[in-house]
Amino acid sequence: MRFPQLFAPIPHLIRDLLAREPAIEAMRLIGSSGSVRILGMGGSYNAAVAAANTFVMCGLDARAELASQLLRTGCETVSGDSAIVLLSESGTSIETNRVAATLRARGHRKLLCITNRVDSELAASCDVTIEQNLTPATRRPIGPFAASFLSLYQLACRQAGTEVADPAAAVSAAADLVGRAASIAHLCRKAPPCVEVFGRAALTASAAQAVLIIREIARVPAS
Repeated sequence: MRFPQLFAPIPHLIRDLLAREPAIEAMRLIGSSGSVRILGMGGSYNAAVAAANTFVMCGLDARAELASQLLRTGCETVSGDSAIVLLSESGTSIETNRVAATLRARGHRKLLCITNRVDSELAASCDVTIEQNLTPATRRPIGPFAASFLSLYQLACRQAGTEVADPAAAVSAAADLVGRAASIAHLCRKAPPCVEVFGRAALTASAAQAVLIIREIARVPAS
Protein backbone atom coordinates (compact mmCIF):
# COMPACT_ATOMS: atom_id res chain seq x y z
CA MET A 1 0.00 0.00 0.00
CA ARG A 2 1.60 3.28 -1.15
CA PHE A 3 -0.83 5.45 0.77
CA PRO A 4 1.34 6.48 3.78
CA GLN A 5 4.33 7.43 1.62
CA LEU A 6 2.23 9.34 -0.91
CA PHE A 7 0.28 11.42 1.60
CA ALA A 8 2.87 11.83 4.35
CA PRO A 9 4.27 15.14 2.97
CA ILE A 10 0.86 16.89 3.09
CA PRO A 11 1.16 18.39 6.61
CA HIS A 12 4.61 19.81 5.83
CA LEU A 13 3.33 21.19 2.51
CA ILE A 14 0.51 23.00 4.29
CA ARG A 15 2.97 24.39 6.85
CA ASP A 16 5.25 25.76 4.14
CA LEU A 17 2.38 27.25 2.14
CA LEU A 18 0.86 29.03 5.12
CA ALA A 19 4.26 30.37 6.14
CA ARG A 20 4.58 32.32 2.88
CA GLU A 21 3.70 35.99 2.81
CA PRO A 22 1.36 37.03 -0.03
CA ALA A 23 3.14 38.99 -2.74
CA ILE A 24 2.63 42.74 -2.37
CA GLU A 25 1.86 43.02 -6.10
CA ALA A 26 -0.88 40.40 -5.76
CA MET A 27 -2.41 42.16 -2.76
CA ARG A 28 -2.43 45.48 -4.60
CA LEU A 29 -4.05 43.92 -7.67
CA ILE A 30 -6.81 42.25 -5.65
CA GLY A 31 -7.27 45.28 -3.40
CA SER A 32 -7.76 47.64 -6.32
CA SER A 33 -10.41 45.46 -7.97
CA GLY A 34 -14.16 45.59 -7.57
CA SER A 35 -14.56 41.84 -7.98
CA VAL A 36 -12.51 38.68 -8.42
CA ARG A 37 -13.10 35.99 -11.05
CA ILE A 38 -11.07 32.82 -10.53
CA LEU A 39 -10.64 30.49 -13.50
CA GLY A 40 -9.15 27.09 -14.13
CA MET A 41 -9.75 23.64 -15.57
CA GLY A 42 -9.92 20.24 -13.87
CA GLY A 43 -8.31 20.28 -10.43
CA SER A 44 -7.47 23.96 -10.84
CA TYR A 45 -11.18 24.69 -11.19
CA ASN A 46 -11.84 22.81 -7.94
CA ALA A 47 -9.27 25.04 -6.23
CA ALA A 48 -11.00 28.06 -7.80
CA VAL A 49 -14.36 27.01 -6.33
CA ALA A 50 -12.86 26.55 -2.87
CA ALA A 51 -11.05 29.89 -3.05
CA ALA A 52 -14.08 31.81 -4.34
CA ASN A 53 -16.09 30.49 -1.42
CA THR A 54 -13.41 31.80 0.95
CA PHE A 55 -13.52 35.27 -0.66
CA VAL A 56 -17.30 35.35 -0.31
CA MET A 57 -17.12 34.23 3.33
CA CYS A 58 -14.70 37.14 3.88
CA GLY A 59 -17.30 39.54 2.45
CA LEU A 60 -15.55 39.97 -0.91
CA ASP A 61 -17.15 39.70 -4.35
CA ALA A 62 -15.77 36.62 -6.10
CA ARG A 63 -16.82 33.71 -8.26
CA ALA A 64 -15.23 30.65 -9.83
CA GLU A 65 -15.55 29.78 -13.50
CA LEU A 66 -14.30 27.19 -15.93
CA ALA A 67 -11.93 28.86 -18.35
CA SER A 68 -13.68 27.02 -21.18
CA GLN A 69 -17.04 28.47 -20.10
CA LEU A 70 -15.72 32.03 -20.20
CA LEU A 71 -14.41 31.41 -23.71
CA ARG A 72 -17.87 30.24 -24.77
CA THR A 73 -19.79 33.09 -23.15
CA GLY A 74 -17.27 35.68 -24.30
CA CYS A 75 -14.38 37.48 -22.61
CA GLU A 76 -16.13 40.77 -23.32
CA THR A 77 -18.25 40.05 -20.22
CA VAL A 78 -15.17 40.80 -18.08
CA SER A 79 -15.24 44.34 -16.71
CA GLY A 80 -12.07 46.39 -16.46
CA ASP A 81 -12.52 46.55 -12.68
CA SER A 82 -12.39 42.76 -12.24
CA ALA A 83 -9.29 40.91 -11.13
CA ILE A 84 -8.88 37.74 -13.19
CA VAL A 85 -7.06 34.94 -11.40
CA LEU A 86 -5.90 32.11 -13.64
CA LEU A 87 -4.87 28.78 -12.12
CA SER A 88 -2.68 26.21 -13.90
CA GLU A 89 0.07 24.17 -12.29
CA SER A 90 1.79 23.51 -15.63
CA GLY A 91 0.98 26.88 -17.19
CA THR A 92 -0.01 25.00 -20.35
CA SER A 93 -3.79 24.65 -19.99
CA ILE A 94 -5.10 25.52 -23.45
CA GLU A 95 -8.34 27.13 -22.29
CA THR A 96 -6.74 29.04 -19.42
CA ASN A 97 -3.94 30.34 -21.66
CA ARG A 98 -6.45 31.38 -24.30
CA VAL A 99 -8.42 33.41 -21.74
CA ALA A 100 -5.22 35.15 -20.61
CA ALA A 101 -4.15 35.92 -24.19
CA THR A 102 -7.60 37.16 -25.18
CA LEU A 103 -7.94 39.47 -22.19
CA ARG A 104 -4.39 40.74 -22.63
CA ALA A 105 -5.15 41.56 -26.27
CA ARG A 106 -8.26 43.45 -25.14
CA GLY A 107 -6.12 45.60 -22.86
CA HIS A 108 -7.13 44.05 -19.53
CA ARG A 109 -4.46 44.82 -16.93
CA LYS A 110 -5.64 42.93 -13.86
CA LEU A 111 -4.41 39.43 -14.67
CA LEU A 112 -2.93 37.27 -11.91
CA CYS A 113 -1.87 33.67 -12.34
CA ILE A 114 -0.85 30.96 -9.89
CA THR A 115 1.41 28.37 -11.51
CA ASN A 116 4.41 26.16 -10.89
CA ARG A 117 6.00 27.38 -14.13
CA VAL A 118 6.95 31.02 -13.93
CA ASP A 119 8.57 30.69 -17.37
CA SER A 120 5.31 29.55 -18.98
CA GLU A 121 3.18 31.22 -21.61
CA LEU A 122 0.51 31.80 -18.97
CA ALA A 123 2.88 33.71 -16.68
CA ALA A 124 4.09 35.81 -19.61
CA SER A 125 0.49 36.89 -20.32
CA CYS A 126 -0.25 38.00 -16.75
CA ASP A 127 0.59 41.13 -14.78
CA VAL A 128 1.36 39.26 -11.56
CA THR A 129 2.50 35.67 -11.02
CA ILE A 130 2.42 33.66 -7.80
CA GLU A 131 4.75 30.68 -7.98
CA GLN A 132 3.53 27.45 -6.40
CA ASN A 133 7.10 26.27 -5.71
CA LEU A 134 6.13 22.60 -5.85
CA THR A 135 8.69 19.80 -6.08
CA PRO A 136 8.16 16.25 -7.40
CA ALA A 137 7.72 15.15 -3.79
CA THR A 138 5.06 17.75 -2.95
CA ARG A 139 3.23 17.88 -6.27
CA ARG A 140 1.21 14.70 -5.72
CA PRO A 141 -1.43 14.11 -4.60
CA ILE A 142 -2.77 17.60 -3.74
CA GLY A 143 0.13 20.00 -4.31
CA PRO A 144 -1.38 22.20 -7.06
CA PHE A 145 -4.79 22.32 -5.36
CA ALA A 146 -3.30 23.21 -1.97
CA ALA A 147 -0.86 25.79 -3.37
CA SER A 148 -3.53 27.59 -5.39
CA PHE A 149 -6.16 27.51 -2.68
CA LEU A 150 -3.92 28.55 0.21
CA SER A 151 -2.37 31.39 -1.81
CA LEU A 152 -5.82 32.78 -2.50
CA TYR A 153 -7.00 32.01 1.03
CA GLN A 154 -4.23 34.23 2.39
CA LEU A 155 -5.04 36.99 -0.08
CA ALA A 156 -8.72 36.90 0.89
CA CYS A 157 -7.94 37.00 4.61
CA ARG A 158 -5.52 39.90 4.21
CA GLN A 159 -7.96 41.92 2.12
CA ALA A 160 -10.75 41.36 4.62
CA GLY A 161 -8.57 41.92 7.67
CA THR A 162 -9.32 38.40 8.87
CA GLU A 163 -6.81 36.37 10.82
CA VAL A 164 -5.06 33.65 8.82
CA ALA A 165 -5.18 30.12 10.23
CA ASP A 166 -2.39 29.21 12.64
CA PRO A 167 0.13 27.11 10.65
CA ALA A 168 0.91 24.90 13.65
CA ALA A 169 -2.76 24.10 14.24
CA ALA A 170 -3.33 23.43 10.52
CA VAL A 171 -0.32 21.09 10.37
CA SER A 172 -1.51 19.23 13.45
CA ALA A 173 -5.01 18.80 11.98
CA ALA A 174 -3.60 17.65 8.63
CA ALA A 175 -1.28 15.14 10.32
CA ASP A 176 -4.20 13.77 12.31
CA LEU A 177 -6.29 13.33 9.16
CA VAL A 178 -3.45 11.64 7.28
CA GLY A 179 -2.97 9.27 10.20
CA ARG A 180 -6.67 8.43 10.30
CA ALA A 181 -6.82 7.88 6.55
CA ALA A 182 -3.80 5.58 6.67
CA SER A 183 -5.50 3.42 9.30
CA ILE A 184 -8.65 3.26 7.17
CA ALA A 185 -6.60 2.20 4.15
CA HIS A 186 -5.37 -0.84 6.08
CA LEU A 187 -8.97 -2.00 6.41
CA CYS A 188 -9.30 -2.27 2.64
CA ARG A 189 -6.60 -4.52 1.21
CA LYS A 190 -8.05 -4.45 -2.29
CA ALA A 191 -9.31 -1.52 -4.30
CA PRO A 192 -13.10 -1.12 -4.07
CA PRO A 193 -15.17 -1.36 -7.25
CA CYS A 194 -16.10 2.30 -6.92
CA VAL A 195 -16.01 5.22 -4.48
CA GLU A 196 -18.62 7.90 -3.88
CA VAL A 197 -17.53 11.17 -2.28
CA PHE A 198 -20.02 13.58 -0.74
CA GLY A 199 -19.54 17.20 0.27
CA ARG A 200 -21.89 20.13 0.73
CA ALA A 201 -21.51 23.88 0.64
CA ALA A 202 -17.86 24.81 1.26
CA LEU A 203 -16.79 21.16 1.01
CA THR A 204 -18.12 20.65 -2.51
CA ALA A 205 -14.78 21.57 -4.10
CA SER A 206 -12.88 19.25 -1.74
CA ALA A 207 -15.19 16.39 -2.65
CA ALA A 208 -14.68 17.05 -6.36
CA GLN A 209 -10.90 17.12 -5.87
CA ALA A 210 -11.04 13.84 -3.93
CA VAL A 211 -12.87 12.26 -6.88
CA LEU A 212 -10.07 13.39 -9.21
CA ILE A 213 -7.39 11.98 -6.91
CA ILE A 214 -9.16 8.63 -6.62
CA ARG A 215 -9.60 8.39 -10.37
CA GLU A 216 -6.13 9.55 -11.38
CA ILE A 217 -3.94 8.05 -8.64
CA ALA A 218 -5.83 5.00 -7.39
CA ARG A 219 -7.38 4.37 -10.83
CA VAL A 220 -10.70 3.52 -9.19
CA PRO A 221 -14.06 4.73 -10.58
CA ALA A 222 -15.37 7.55 -8.39
CA SER A 223 -18.10 10.15 -8.35
